[in-house]
Amino acid sequence: MMAIILCAGFGTRLYPLTRDRAKALLPLGGRPILDYLVDQLLDLPGLTAVHVVSNHRFIDQFENWQHEIQPRINAANIRFHLHDDGASSETERLGANGDLAYVLQKIEPTADVLIAAGDNVLQFDIRPIWAQFRQNERNLVMAIREDDPERLKRTGVIVLNEEDQLVGFHEKPSEPISPWSCPPFYFLNQVALQALNPFLTRSDLPDAMGHLIAYLIDKVPVYAFKVRGRRLDVGNIDSYQEAKNWYS
Repeated sequence: MMAIILCAGFGTRLYPLTRDRAKALLPLGGRPILDYLVDQLLDLPGLTAVHVVSNHRFIDQFENWQHEIQPRINAANIRFHLHDDGASSETERLGANGDLAYVLQKIEPTADVLIAAGDNVLQFDIRPIWAQFRQNERNLVMAIREDDPERLKRTGVIVLNEEDQLVGFHEKPSEPISPWSCPPFYFLNQVALQALNPFLTRSDLPDAMGHLIAYLIDKVPVYAFKVRGRRLDVGNIDSYQEAKNWYS
């Protein structure tokens, strides 16, 4: 099994902090934001490889970051690959789904995949959902209950049936119809990846990762794993300050 972490955005909503630094490498609690996710990934049994995609503008920063964490990667006996999507400016960016298509085309995965955004910090253990994914081989997304409608308007929102299967996905809805938020952490098997091929070969790929799931649930079953815990989404100056306050 492998993980793909998407870190190729330019973080324009965090300007000026991200004019010269990748958003996923901004400091949080004395460490880069991305460190927290990587620490959790390195602790997952059965994970064999991690793929991180950056844009060309910040690729040097990610290479320096990789050099710093390489001893931890070696200790976990996991292969690590850094990919440069070639974009040097916001106008050239591929978008999250474009970057995913770029990486999948390069590596042609033959194993199940965890797809994650690199600017989120999960303050709960992801090993239980990983264990269920490995045991049942069902496509899974995280479901976190959110009772603040304003927060729901800024994230993906899912609608579930009695068996916790997704029957609807709404990306940043103006009128949320469910309390279940769905962060960009998707556990997909090979059947799902094959079903995504027509979507990922489009020339007009939408940017937000949630559109992947909205497309996928009409093709294959996708289930929610309900978790208790806090997610820090570093998307703008206010949310970054909130995350810094939390870690301080």
